[in-house]
This record gives sequence, C-alpha cells and structure tokens, in this order.
Amino acid sequence: MTTRHHERAQKTRGLAARLIGRTMLSGALACASTFVLLATSAQPSSAASPNDYLCAVGSAVQTATVSSGFANPLEVEISTTPCSAPTPDTSAVNVTFAIVGTPSASASFDTGAITSTSGFVSVSATANDEAGSYSVIATSPATANSSSPSATFSLTNSDLLFDSMTADVASYQSTDVSTAFALALAVTIDDAKGNPVPSVPVIFVAPTSGASGTFAGGSTSSYVDTDAQGVAVAPTFYANDTPGGYAVEAESSGYASAVAFAMSNDALSATTVSSVTPTVLSQGAAQVVTISGSGFQSDAQVIFSSPGIKVGSTTFVSPQELKADVTISASARVGASNVTVSDPAGSSATGEEVFTVSPLVAVAPEPLELGFSHNATRLSGVQVRTLRRFARDLSSRMSVECVGYGTTSELASERALQAARFIRSVDPRARISQRSVVSLTADRVEVEVR
Repeated sequence: MTTRHHERAQKTRGLAARLIGRTMLSGALACASTFVLLATSAQPSSAASPNDYLCAVGSAVQTATVSSGFANPLEVEISTTPCSAPTPDTSAVNVTFAIVGTPSASASFDTGAITSTSGFVSVSATANDEAGSYSVIATSPATANSSSPSATFSLTNSDLLFDSMTADVASYQSTDVSTAFALALAVTIDDAKGNPVPSVPVIFVAPTSGASGTFAGGSTSSYVDTDAQGVAVAPTFYANDTPGGYAVEAESSGYASAVAFAMSNDALSATTVSSVTPTVLSQGAAQVVTISGSGFQSDAQVIFSSPGIKVGSTTFVSPQELKADVTISASARVGASNVTVSDPAGSSATGEEVFTVSPLVAVAPEPLELGFSHNATRLSGVQVRTLRRFARDLSSRMSVECVGYGTTSELASERALQAARFIRSVDPRARISQRSVVSLTADRVEVEVR
C-alpha cells in the first residue's frame, strides 16, 4: 500500500514538472510575442483588457486640399463597453494609426503610436501633394479580441479647387454716407482650365469699425455661393455714417488670394434747393412735383411757405432729388412761394420764390380773338380805356407770356395777370392758354386765347 502511494506521488510530481515546464515555455513565448509587438509600436504594452472596444470619435470622413492639414484630428476612444454606449478605459492603453496599403495619395501624422490613460487618443493629419482617397486604420492590443478591434478613417486629398477669383465690378466705388452703393460687389471663380466653378461659398467682409458699411440685413459680412456661371453676387451694400475710405474683401476657402474692393463713404454736401418742376401750378391743382438740389437725406421733408399749399408725402429719389405730392387749395394766395427742405438731424435749406401759384384758369373749346383788328370783337367805353391804359403801361417792344397753366417755367407778371382778369370780364368763355401772347402796337392790343 505504501509502495503504491509512493509510485502515485512520483507520477504526480513528474506530471506537475512537465506542466510547469510547458507553462514556463508558453510564458516565454508570450513574452517574446509581446516584445515583437512593442518593438513595432515603440510603446509599452497596454495594461487594459484585450476585450476593449475601439470607437471612432468625430469626423471619420474628411477632405483636405493637397499639402494642407485636415480640419479635424483623427480621434478614437478605447471603451470597456460597446461603442453604442462607450465607457472610457482609463488604464494605460496604446493606439497606432497607419495608412492602409501604399497609396500615392497619403498623409503624415504629428505623432506615432500613443499611450493614453484617459481612454481617448487623437492625431493630426496632413495631406501629401498627391490627390486621391485612402484609409487610415487605428488599432490597439487592448481591443484585439473584441467585436470592434479597430477604427477606420476615410481621407481624401483634393486638388486646389480654384485657379482664379476675379472682381466683376470696378475696383473703386463711392457714395454718400448712409446710402447704398450703386453696384453690387461680385466675383467670378474659375478652375485651372478657365471653366466657371459653381456652388463655391464666398464670404464678403467689411471692416467692423470706422468707415465701413453693412450688407442688406445689417451685417458686415455675407456668405454667397457662386451660381452656374461661377459668379457670387453680394447683397446690396450700404455705407455707414462715417466718412472715409476702406476695403471690402471677398475670399473663399481653398483659394489663396482674396479680392479687395476699394470703397469710400463721402461726407454729405451742403443742403441746397435749386428748383421745383413744374415751376407753376394753378389754384386747386394736385400734382407730384420734383425738388432739385443737393444734400437731401432719405427722411427729408418738404414745406411750402404759402399756407394754401399742402404736402401729402415726400419721396427720396437721391441726394439731389425729391418728389413731393402737393395739393393747392382753390383759395391759395396767388404768387411766388418759398420751398424748404429739412431733415430730422436739423439740416435745412430754402429755395427763395422757386414756385408760383397762378389763378385757376380753365380751357375753352373755341378760340376767341379780342382787339382792334379786322374780324375781331369790337370793344368800347370803359373796356377800351382799360385795355389802352394797360398797353400804355407796357413797353411797345415787350411781349408778355401769361404762363402758369402748363409746363412753362417763366413767372407771369402782375400786369399779365391783370390782363387775363380783364379778358375774362369781357367774355366768360375766354381763357388764357399755356402760351398766350399780348402784342402791343400804337393802336392795337391783340390777345390770342384758347
């Protein structure tokens, strides 16, 4: 019995020795394998479990122009749970990023294999000078046995998108402060072969302080895509209230040279009122008149000195022109009126006697000739004496235009208006036309009327 136990004990010790030998051999092989891996990655072995998950974070698909950096780093998370609900592994973990295959289009990284204790690893990539697409794979020993052992990034190196960007308007524009520039800012983008490039975002940027302006909507910058012809047109650009020169730049991502537009905000000239068209309107008239001058503001107001003239509305056309909707009462004072243009800021100017109110005169359907001539209506008594007295008061060489009943801009004299009143007293049908003329000789006064 004792001998049998002793034999069994010897067999057991022999089996244990063989198992220990195998285990030691296996351990040696494992150490050798680990050493080879670390020699490749130049990093210490990960202390994490080989069942971790490698999850891509952020942009997995990116494009950069050749020889330029990608906008976002390539980043992964080492997670102890599946990527659908990751949990960072904070033990020491190393990760390696490598190009898949040997494509001509490639990228370089700002670092090699990385060890992290935060659970997150990232590298920055820069495209080489070859255009094309390729893949970058991130691997880690800590994730070798999981269902997500690696993360793949798809990168593309693109040729420079554009060959030229040119301005489509004059290089210099000016306008009064607080007014719109006449021409919209625009650029054209062509490729290296001269073909227009559509759907390219272009940003127009004006200074944020000092002499500058804003685009429609109130911003100092505006993004516009090029159209099918490669043209990007900025919204209407308005000068601010600060006089001076400045530049508005247009630029596009991927194109090296910006285009600059020279702009100038001009100080307002002094406000003046030079004329009103038409110059004369009759009592009872209602019409839009044009006020000409300089320095007019968009919120300018028009006032006539005659209390019988009312301005319903004023329309700004330009710093040199306003439109006023006027109504003249039937009892308005006949004669000249001043016209004043003012704005809320306190600037104003007056045109002295640039507008005239004339008597209300209608047009008769048939002509009527009055005077001392053949086939003319004969006058006698007080009417004749009145006409002769009127004639004597005028120069024999003078022609008097009775104006104010059409578009003429000449002012009717008080004597001509007296003649008009007299003729109407002779025959109610008689009316003064646009250009009726009183002709005088030694024994004759002839008035042509319509």
